Amino acid sequence: MLARLTCVTLLLAGLAFGTSAWALDLTFTPDTSTGDAGQSVWISAQLSASQPMRGFTVYMSYDTNVIDLDEPPVAGALVANRQGLQFNYFDHAAFEPTLLEVGATVFGTDFWQGPGELFRARFTLRRCGAEEIAAPYAPFFVAADGTYPTVTYHPGTVIICPGMPAMPQGLTVYPDSPSSVRLIWSAVTQSAFGQPLPSAPVYRLYRQQVQPSLPVVLIATVPDTAYTDTHSTGIEYIYYVTAQTNP
Repeated sequence: MLARLTCVTLLLAGLAFGTSAWALDLTFTPDTSTGDAGQSVWISAQLSASQPMRGFTVYMSYDTNVIDLDEPPVAGALVANRQGLQFNYFDHAAFEPTLLEVGATVFGTDFWQGPGELFRARFTLRRCGAEEIAAPYAPFFVAADGTYPTVTYHPGTVIICPGMPAMPQGLTVYPDSPSSVRLIWSAVTQSAFGQPLPSAPVYRLYRQQVQPSLPVVLIATVPDTAYTDTHSTGIEYIYYVTAQTNP
């Protein structure tokens, strides 16, 4: 059986620094909760109400084969156009392709105070796959008074290929005649994410000869949950079944 679960989850761990009485909520909010491979999604970094702030640094890591930075991050409305603002990002593609750093510092007194958007970045959804954007290092915030608030991160999720059927279950193979075998399996009615499918999928049957070992070959694509293989006389095979969206 073969299937792939696809989602993108953005996760930043929070850590307390210093003695500030303030606690910050940092939330990454995608502009869409679902998307297909090849599409793009904007991720907005939203900060909760806070004391006056002067700087932050956030690190994000991810599998660039599944999701990758599409455009340079840009300052959000909360920090854009501040006097003395230095906004930067660093894509570590040269030596650590999976790491992205985004930060901002005010050199002066034009501080920002939440709630609002710190920054946003656009990512390309490269392929179906389960992917988490995680923080290898804790996000770092500096208040105007030099203290370090506690940061709690709230993850955001993007589902790539939302209509992808779940994995077929219960594949059973039994003799049907001296020259054939019967394959049956359970119908797939939900996506890989537990949501009802808008339409019934089709099933793709694969066969692999064991001795001598040969490559896996596609033998049929059927709308039903049963198939008779007449190419089985005296040879040992392994069978696989997958479900895919009905075109």
